[in-house]
Amino acid sequence: VLRATLVAEVNRTWLDATQQDRVGPIFTITDPAGLARDLTAARRTVLRALLGALATEPGFTGGNVTLAGHTEHNQLTVEANYDATEYTTPPGHPVVSALLTVMRSVFTELETDRAQSRVLIKFGYEHD
Repeated sequence: VLRATLVAEVNRTWLDATQQDRVGPIFTITDPAGLARDLTAARRTVLRALLGALATEPGFTGGNVTLAGHTEHNQLTVEANYDATEYTTPPGHPVVSALLTVMRSVFTELETDRAQSRVLIKFGYEHD
């Protein structure tokens, strides 16, 4: 048990830690290569703020954050899910919209898809 705990702690990143003490629905973090460790301070700050803003929107039911490495660039995908009966306007504004503007300054290749019950955001970014 001790060994398993130590291994889990070694592999845990700051991004995992942002969800550990959260009350209510959380984002599941998928980062097998530990790419979150290599994000710049600016990228960490705006990503943490974006996740907090998405999670505090009414009707948030949970989501996924996936970091994947590619040869030329890395990709970060954020998916936030909502209960449409609790939130009748497409999620993610106005606070999230403002944060997306900031995200564009530190990430590249931004793609967004917003619907009644889901926000999907994909960012490409250079290796740090």
